[in-house]
Amino acid sequence: MKYAIAAAAMLLATHAQAAETAISNGVFHGGNYAPADTASGGVSLVKLENGKYELRLGDDFSTTPGPDLFVYLSVSADPQDGDAITGNEFVDAGKLGSPTGGQKLLLPSDFDPAKFKSVAIWCKQFSVLFGAAPLTK
Repeated sequence: MKYAIAAAAMLLATHAQAAETAISNGVFHGGNYAPADTASGGVSLVKLENGKYELRLGDDFSTTPGPDLFVYLSVSADPQDGDAITGNEFVDAGKLGSPTGGQKLLLPSDFDPAKFKSVAIWCKQFSVLFGAAPLTK
């Protein structure tokens, strides 16, 4: 009986993982004030089984701590400064939970992954780009 329960749990875990699809991935580089304000590590855009999208910062994610950091998805292919973010369309994925480590951010239900080409760590208070990650399929 114990083995049947373990096998069922493994099957469910495998099914849940298989139902998710990585749409694109990227690696953060510093913004225009690096190394004072910078970001590094990986990021993935994932389509969930329910059809919604989730942005996942990797376990290796790290950024300089800031007072008001948010995660944005941008139509800009590779933002190098704040103008590339604020001068173009973007989606606010939410406030950054921690300056380090893996994090998951559920995106709005009307999110269109075809439009957005990068992820940015943005300080709203000072309008500073801490880092960006171009997304590749």
